[in-house]
Amino acid sequence: MKAGQRYSHTSAAAGPEGETMKKRVRFLSILLILVLAAGVLSGCAAGQTGTGSAANTSAGVNSDTAGTDSGNHSSAADNESTNTVDNITGHTSANQTAAAASGNTETTNQTVSTQTADTQSAAGRPGAADGWLKSVPLGESVQADLNGSGIQTVTVKLKADTDGGGKAKIVVGNTTYKTKEYVISPDQDYVIMDIDASDQNLEIGILDWGPSDDLTTNIYELQNGSMKYLGYVEGFIGGGSMGAETNTDDFAGNTTDVDSLDGSGVITGTFRLDVLQTWWANCTWKLSDGKISFVKQKIYDVTNPEEIAKDYGTKLIHKITLYASPDLNAETSIVKPSDAQVIFPKTDNKHWVMMQTTSADGSTVSGWFYLKDFNDVQTTPGKTMESQNVFDGLCMAD
Repeated sequence: MKAGQRYSHTSAAAGPEGETMKKRVRFLSILLILVLAAGVLSGCAAGQTGTGSAANTSAGVNSDTAGTDSGNHSSAADNESTNTVDNITGHTSANQTAAAASGNTETTNQTVSTQTADTQSAAGRPGAADGWLKSVPLGESVQADLNGSGIQTVTVKLKADTDGGGKAKIVVGNTTYKTKEYVISPDQDYVIMDIDASDQNLEIGILDWGPSDDLTTNIYELQNGSMKYLGYVEGFIGGGSMGAETNTDDFAGNTTDVDSLDGSGVITGTFRLDVLQTWWANCTWKLSDGKISFVKQKIYDVTNPEEIAKDYGTKLIHKITLYASPDLNAETSIVKPSDAQVIFPKTDNKHWVMMQTTSADGSTVSGWFYLKDFNDVQTTPGKTMESQNVFDGLCMAD
């Protein structure tokens, strides 16, 4: 070893011992490489195993989705098929139609089918948010599931007597049910509807124009093998054969006799008021406990009050006492006659009517006047007059 050297290097050619050392070094080197390689391979294998698990999990999710999608496609196809043959068990979404037009049928069918599953009840009722209904010409048949027992042929027939009215027959499958309610002036259509989407039943509505365009819808439901009369509502649910144009030119601002549904068991429409004049107010009916009931309110909003006042030129022709609220003990004021337009926006349909007009200085005058009965207005406490002598331009139609 030279001075300053920290180690000595033996040449590979330095005899047998050098050769032996060389082999040992090679063996240890190879062994180290193998150990390192084994570690790397082990890590890769572990990573591949984790990736494989994730892939398998993803595949499992995709498999579930594909299964649901397959079911959804089947459901959408079934819905389309039943709509084609006019079976009343569901409805085709506008999204589905739009998807077919755009070619994006797969995604939309899946969405539509999911929505259908969500909106249908356990019994498979239509369950549309708008209270789904169908208008059918009298005498014509439609395929419908009326109570969850299966699709049957449904027909409503009415043979008019010499006066133009009659009692309807509702035919379901091979069974004919005779109704007891006389229809004075039948519309050309009847309706099948889903008033309450949460139950198993569809309802049948028979539309009657009445003696003087006093429109009503008689409502029936198939229950326990019999056709039960649930009651009636004023107006035509769905509009009848004239659709939304029904009575658009009717008197007293009753611009619509078309009742609407929302699938919650509530029917929204208008009803004819009993006091002061011929006019209507907004109201609702409720299907509950197997019958249709009018929902009473303390105060009703009059239907189109401004239009009534404008069309009939309603004005005050005699002084009148107005109360600050519908209470005889409320604060009062006297309003004198004028040519200003008078509007009646609210009433309790018993004794009180809200009146709005404009004073000589242009300010709004508002208050309630009292009716002793349907036609006698209290002008001052203790004194009444017939409404026609207090107001000009009232509607007094039959």
